[in-house]
Amino acid sequence: MTVHASMELVLFGQVGIFIRSDLWLAVVAFIVVVGLGIWVIWRWRMGLVEEPPPPLDKQVEYYRAMMERGQLQSEEFARIVTQLEKQTTGADATQNVEPAKDDQPPDRLHPRDVNGPSDSPA
Repeated sequence: MTVHASMELVLFGQVGIFIRSDLWLAVVAFIVVVGLGIWVIWRWRMGLVEEPPPPLDKQVEYYRAMMERGQLQSEEFARIVTQLEKQTTGADATQNVEPAKDDQPPDRLHPRDVNGPSDSPA
């Protein structure tokens, strides 16, 4: 018994008969899910970047507007303003820390530097 593989001539317009729609649907769905996953991770990582807090005057204006609308008592407003002023002065104090001096040794040494410089050329 002989098996003959028939090689039929296929025209360009007839290629569509070889495309299975159920296979392409799965491929497109996979691409969409992967793309959506990449987009979600990208948005999540961009959201982790902390934005600097608004300036003190904008924060105070927000709470002043709340006080004028009756949502905040004047004593509470004064307490919030003093707390905001403490936070901003505390943040400025941490930013004014002196950098390390150049004459200080490094925190960590390279393993080859632990034994001292070697006389042999590298």
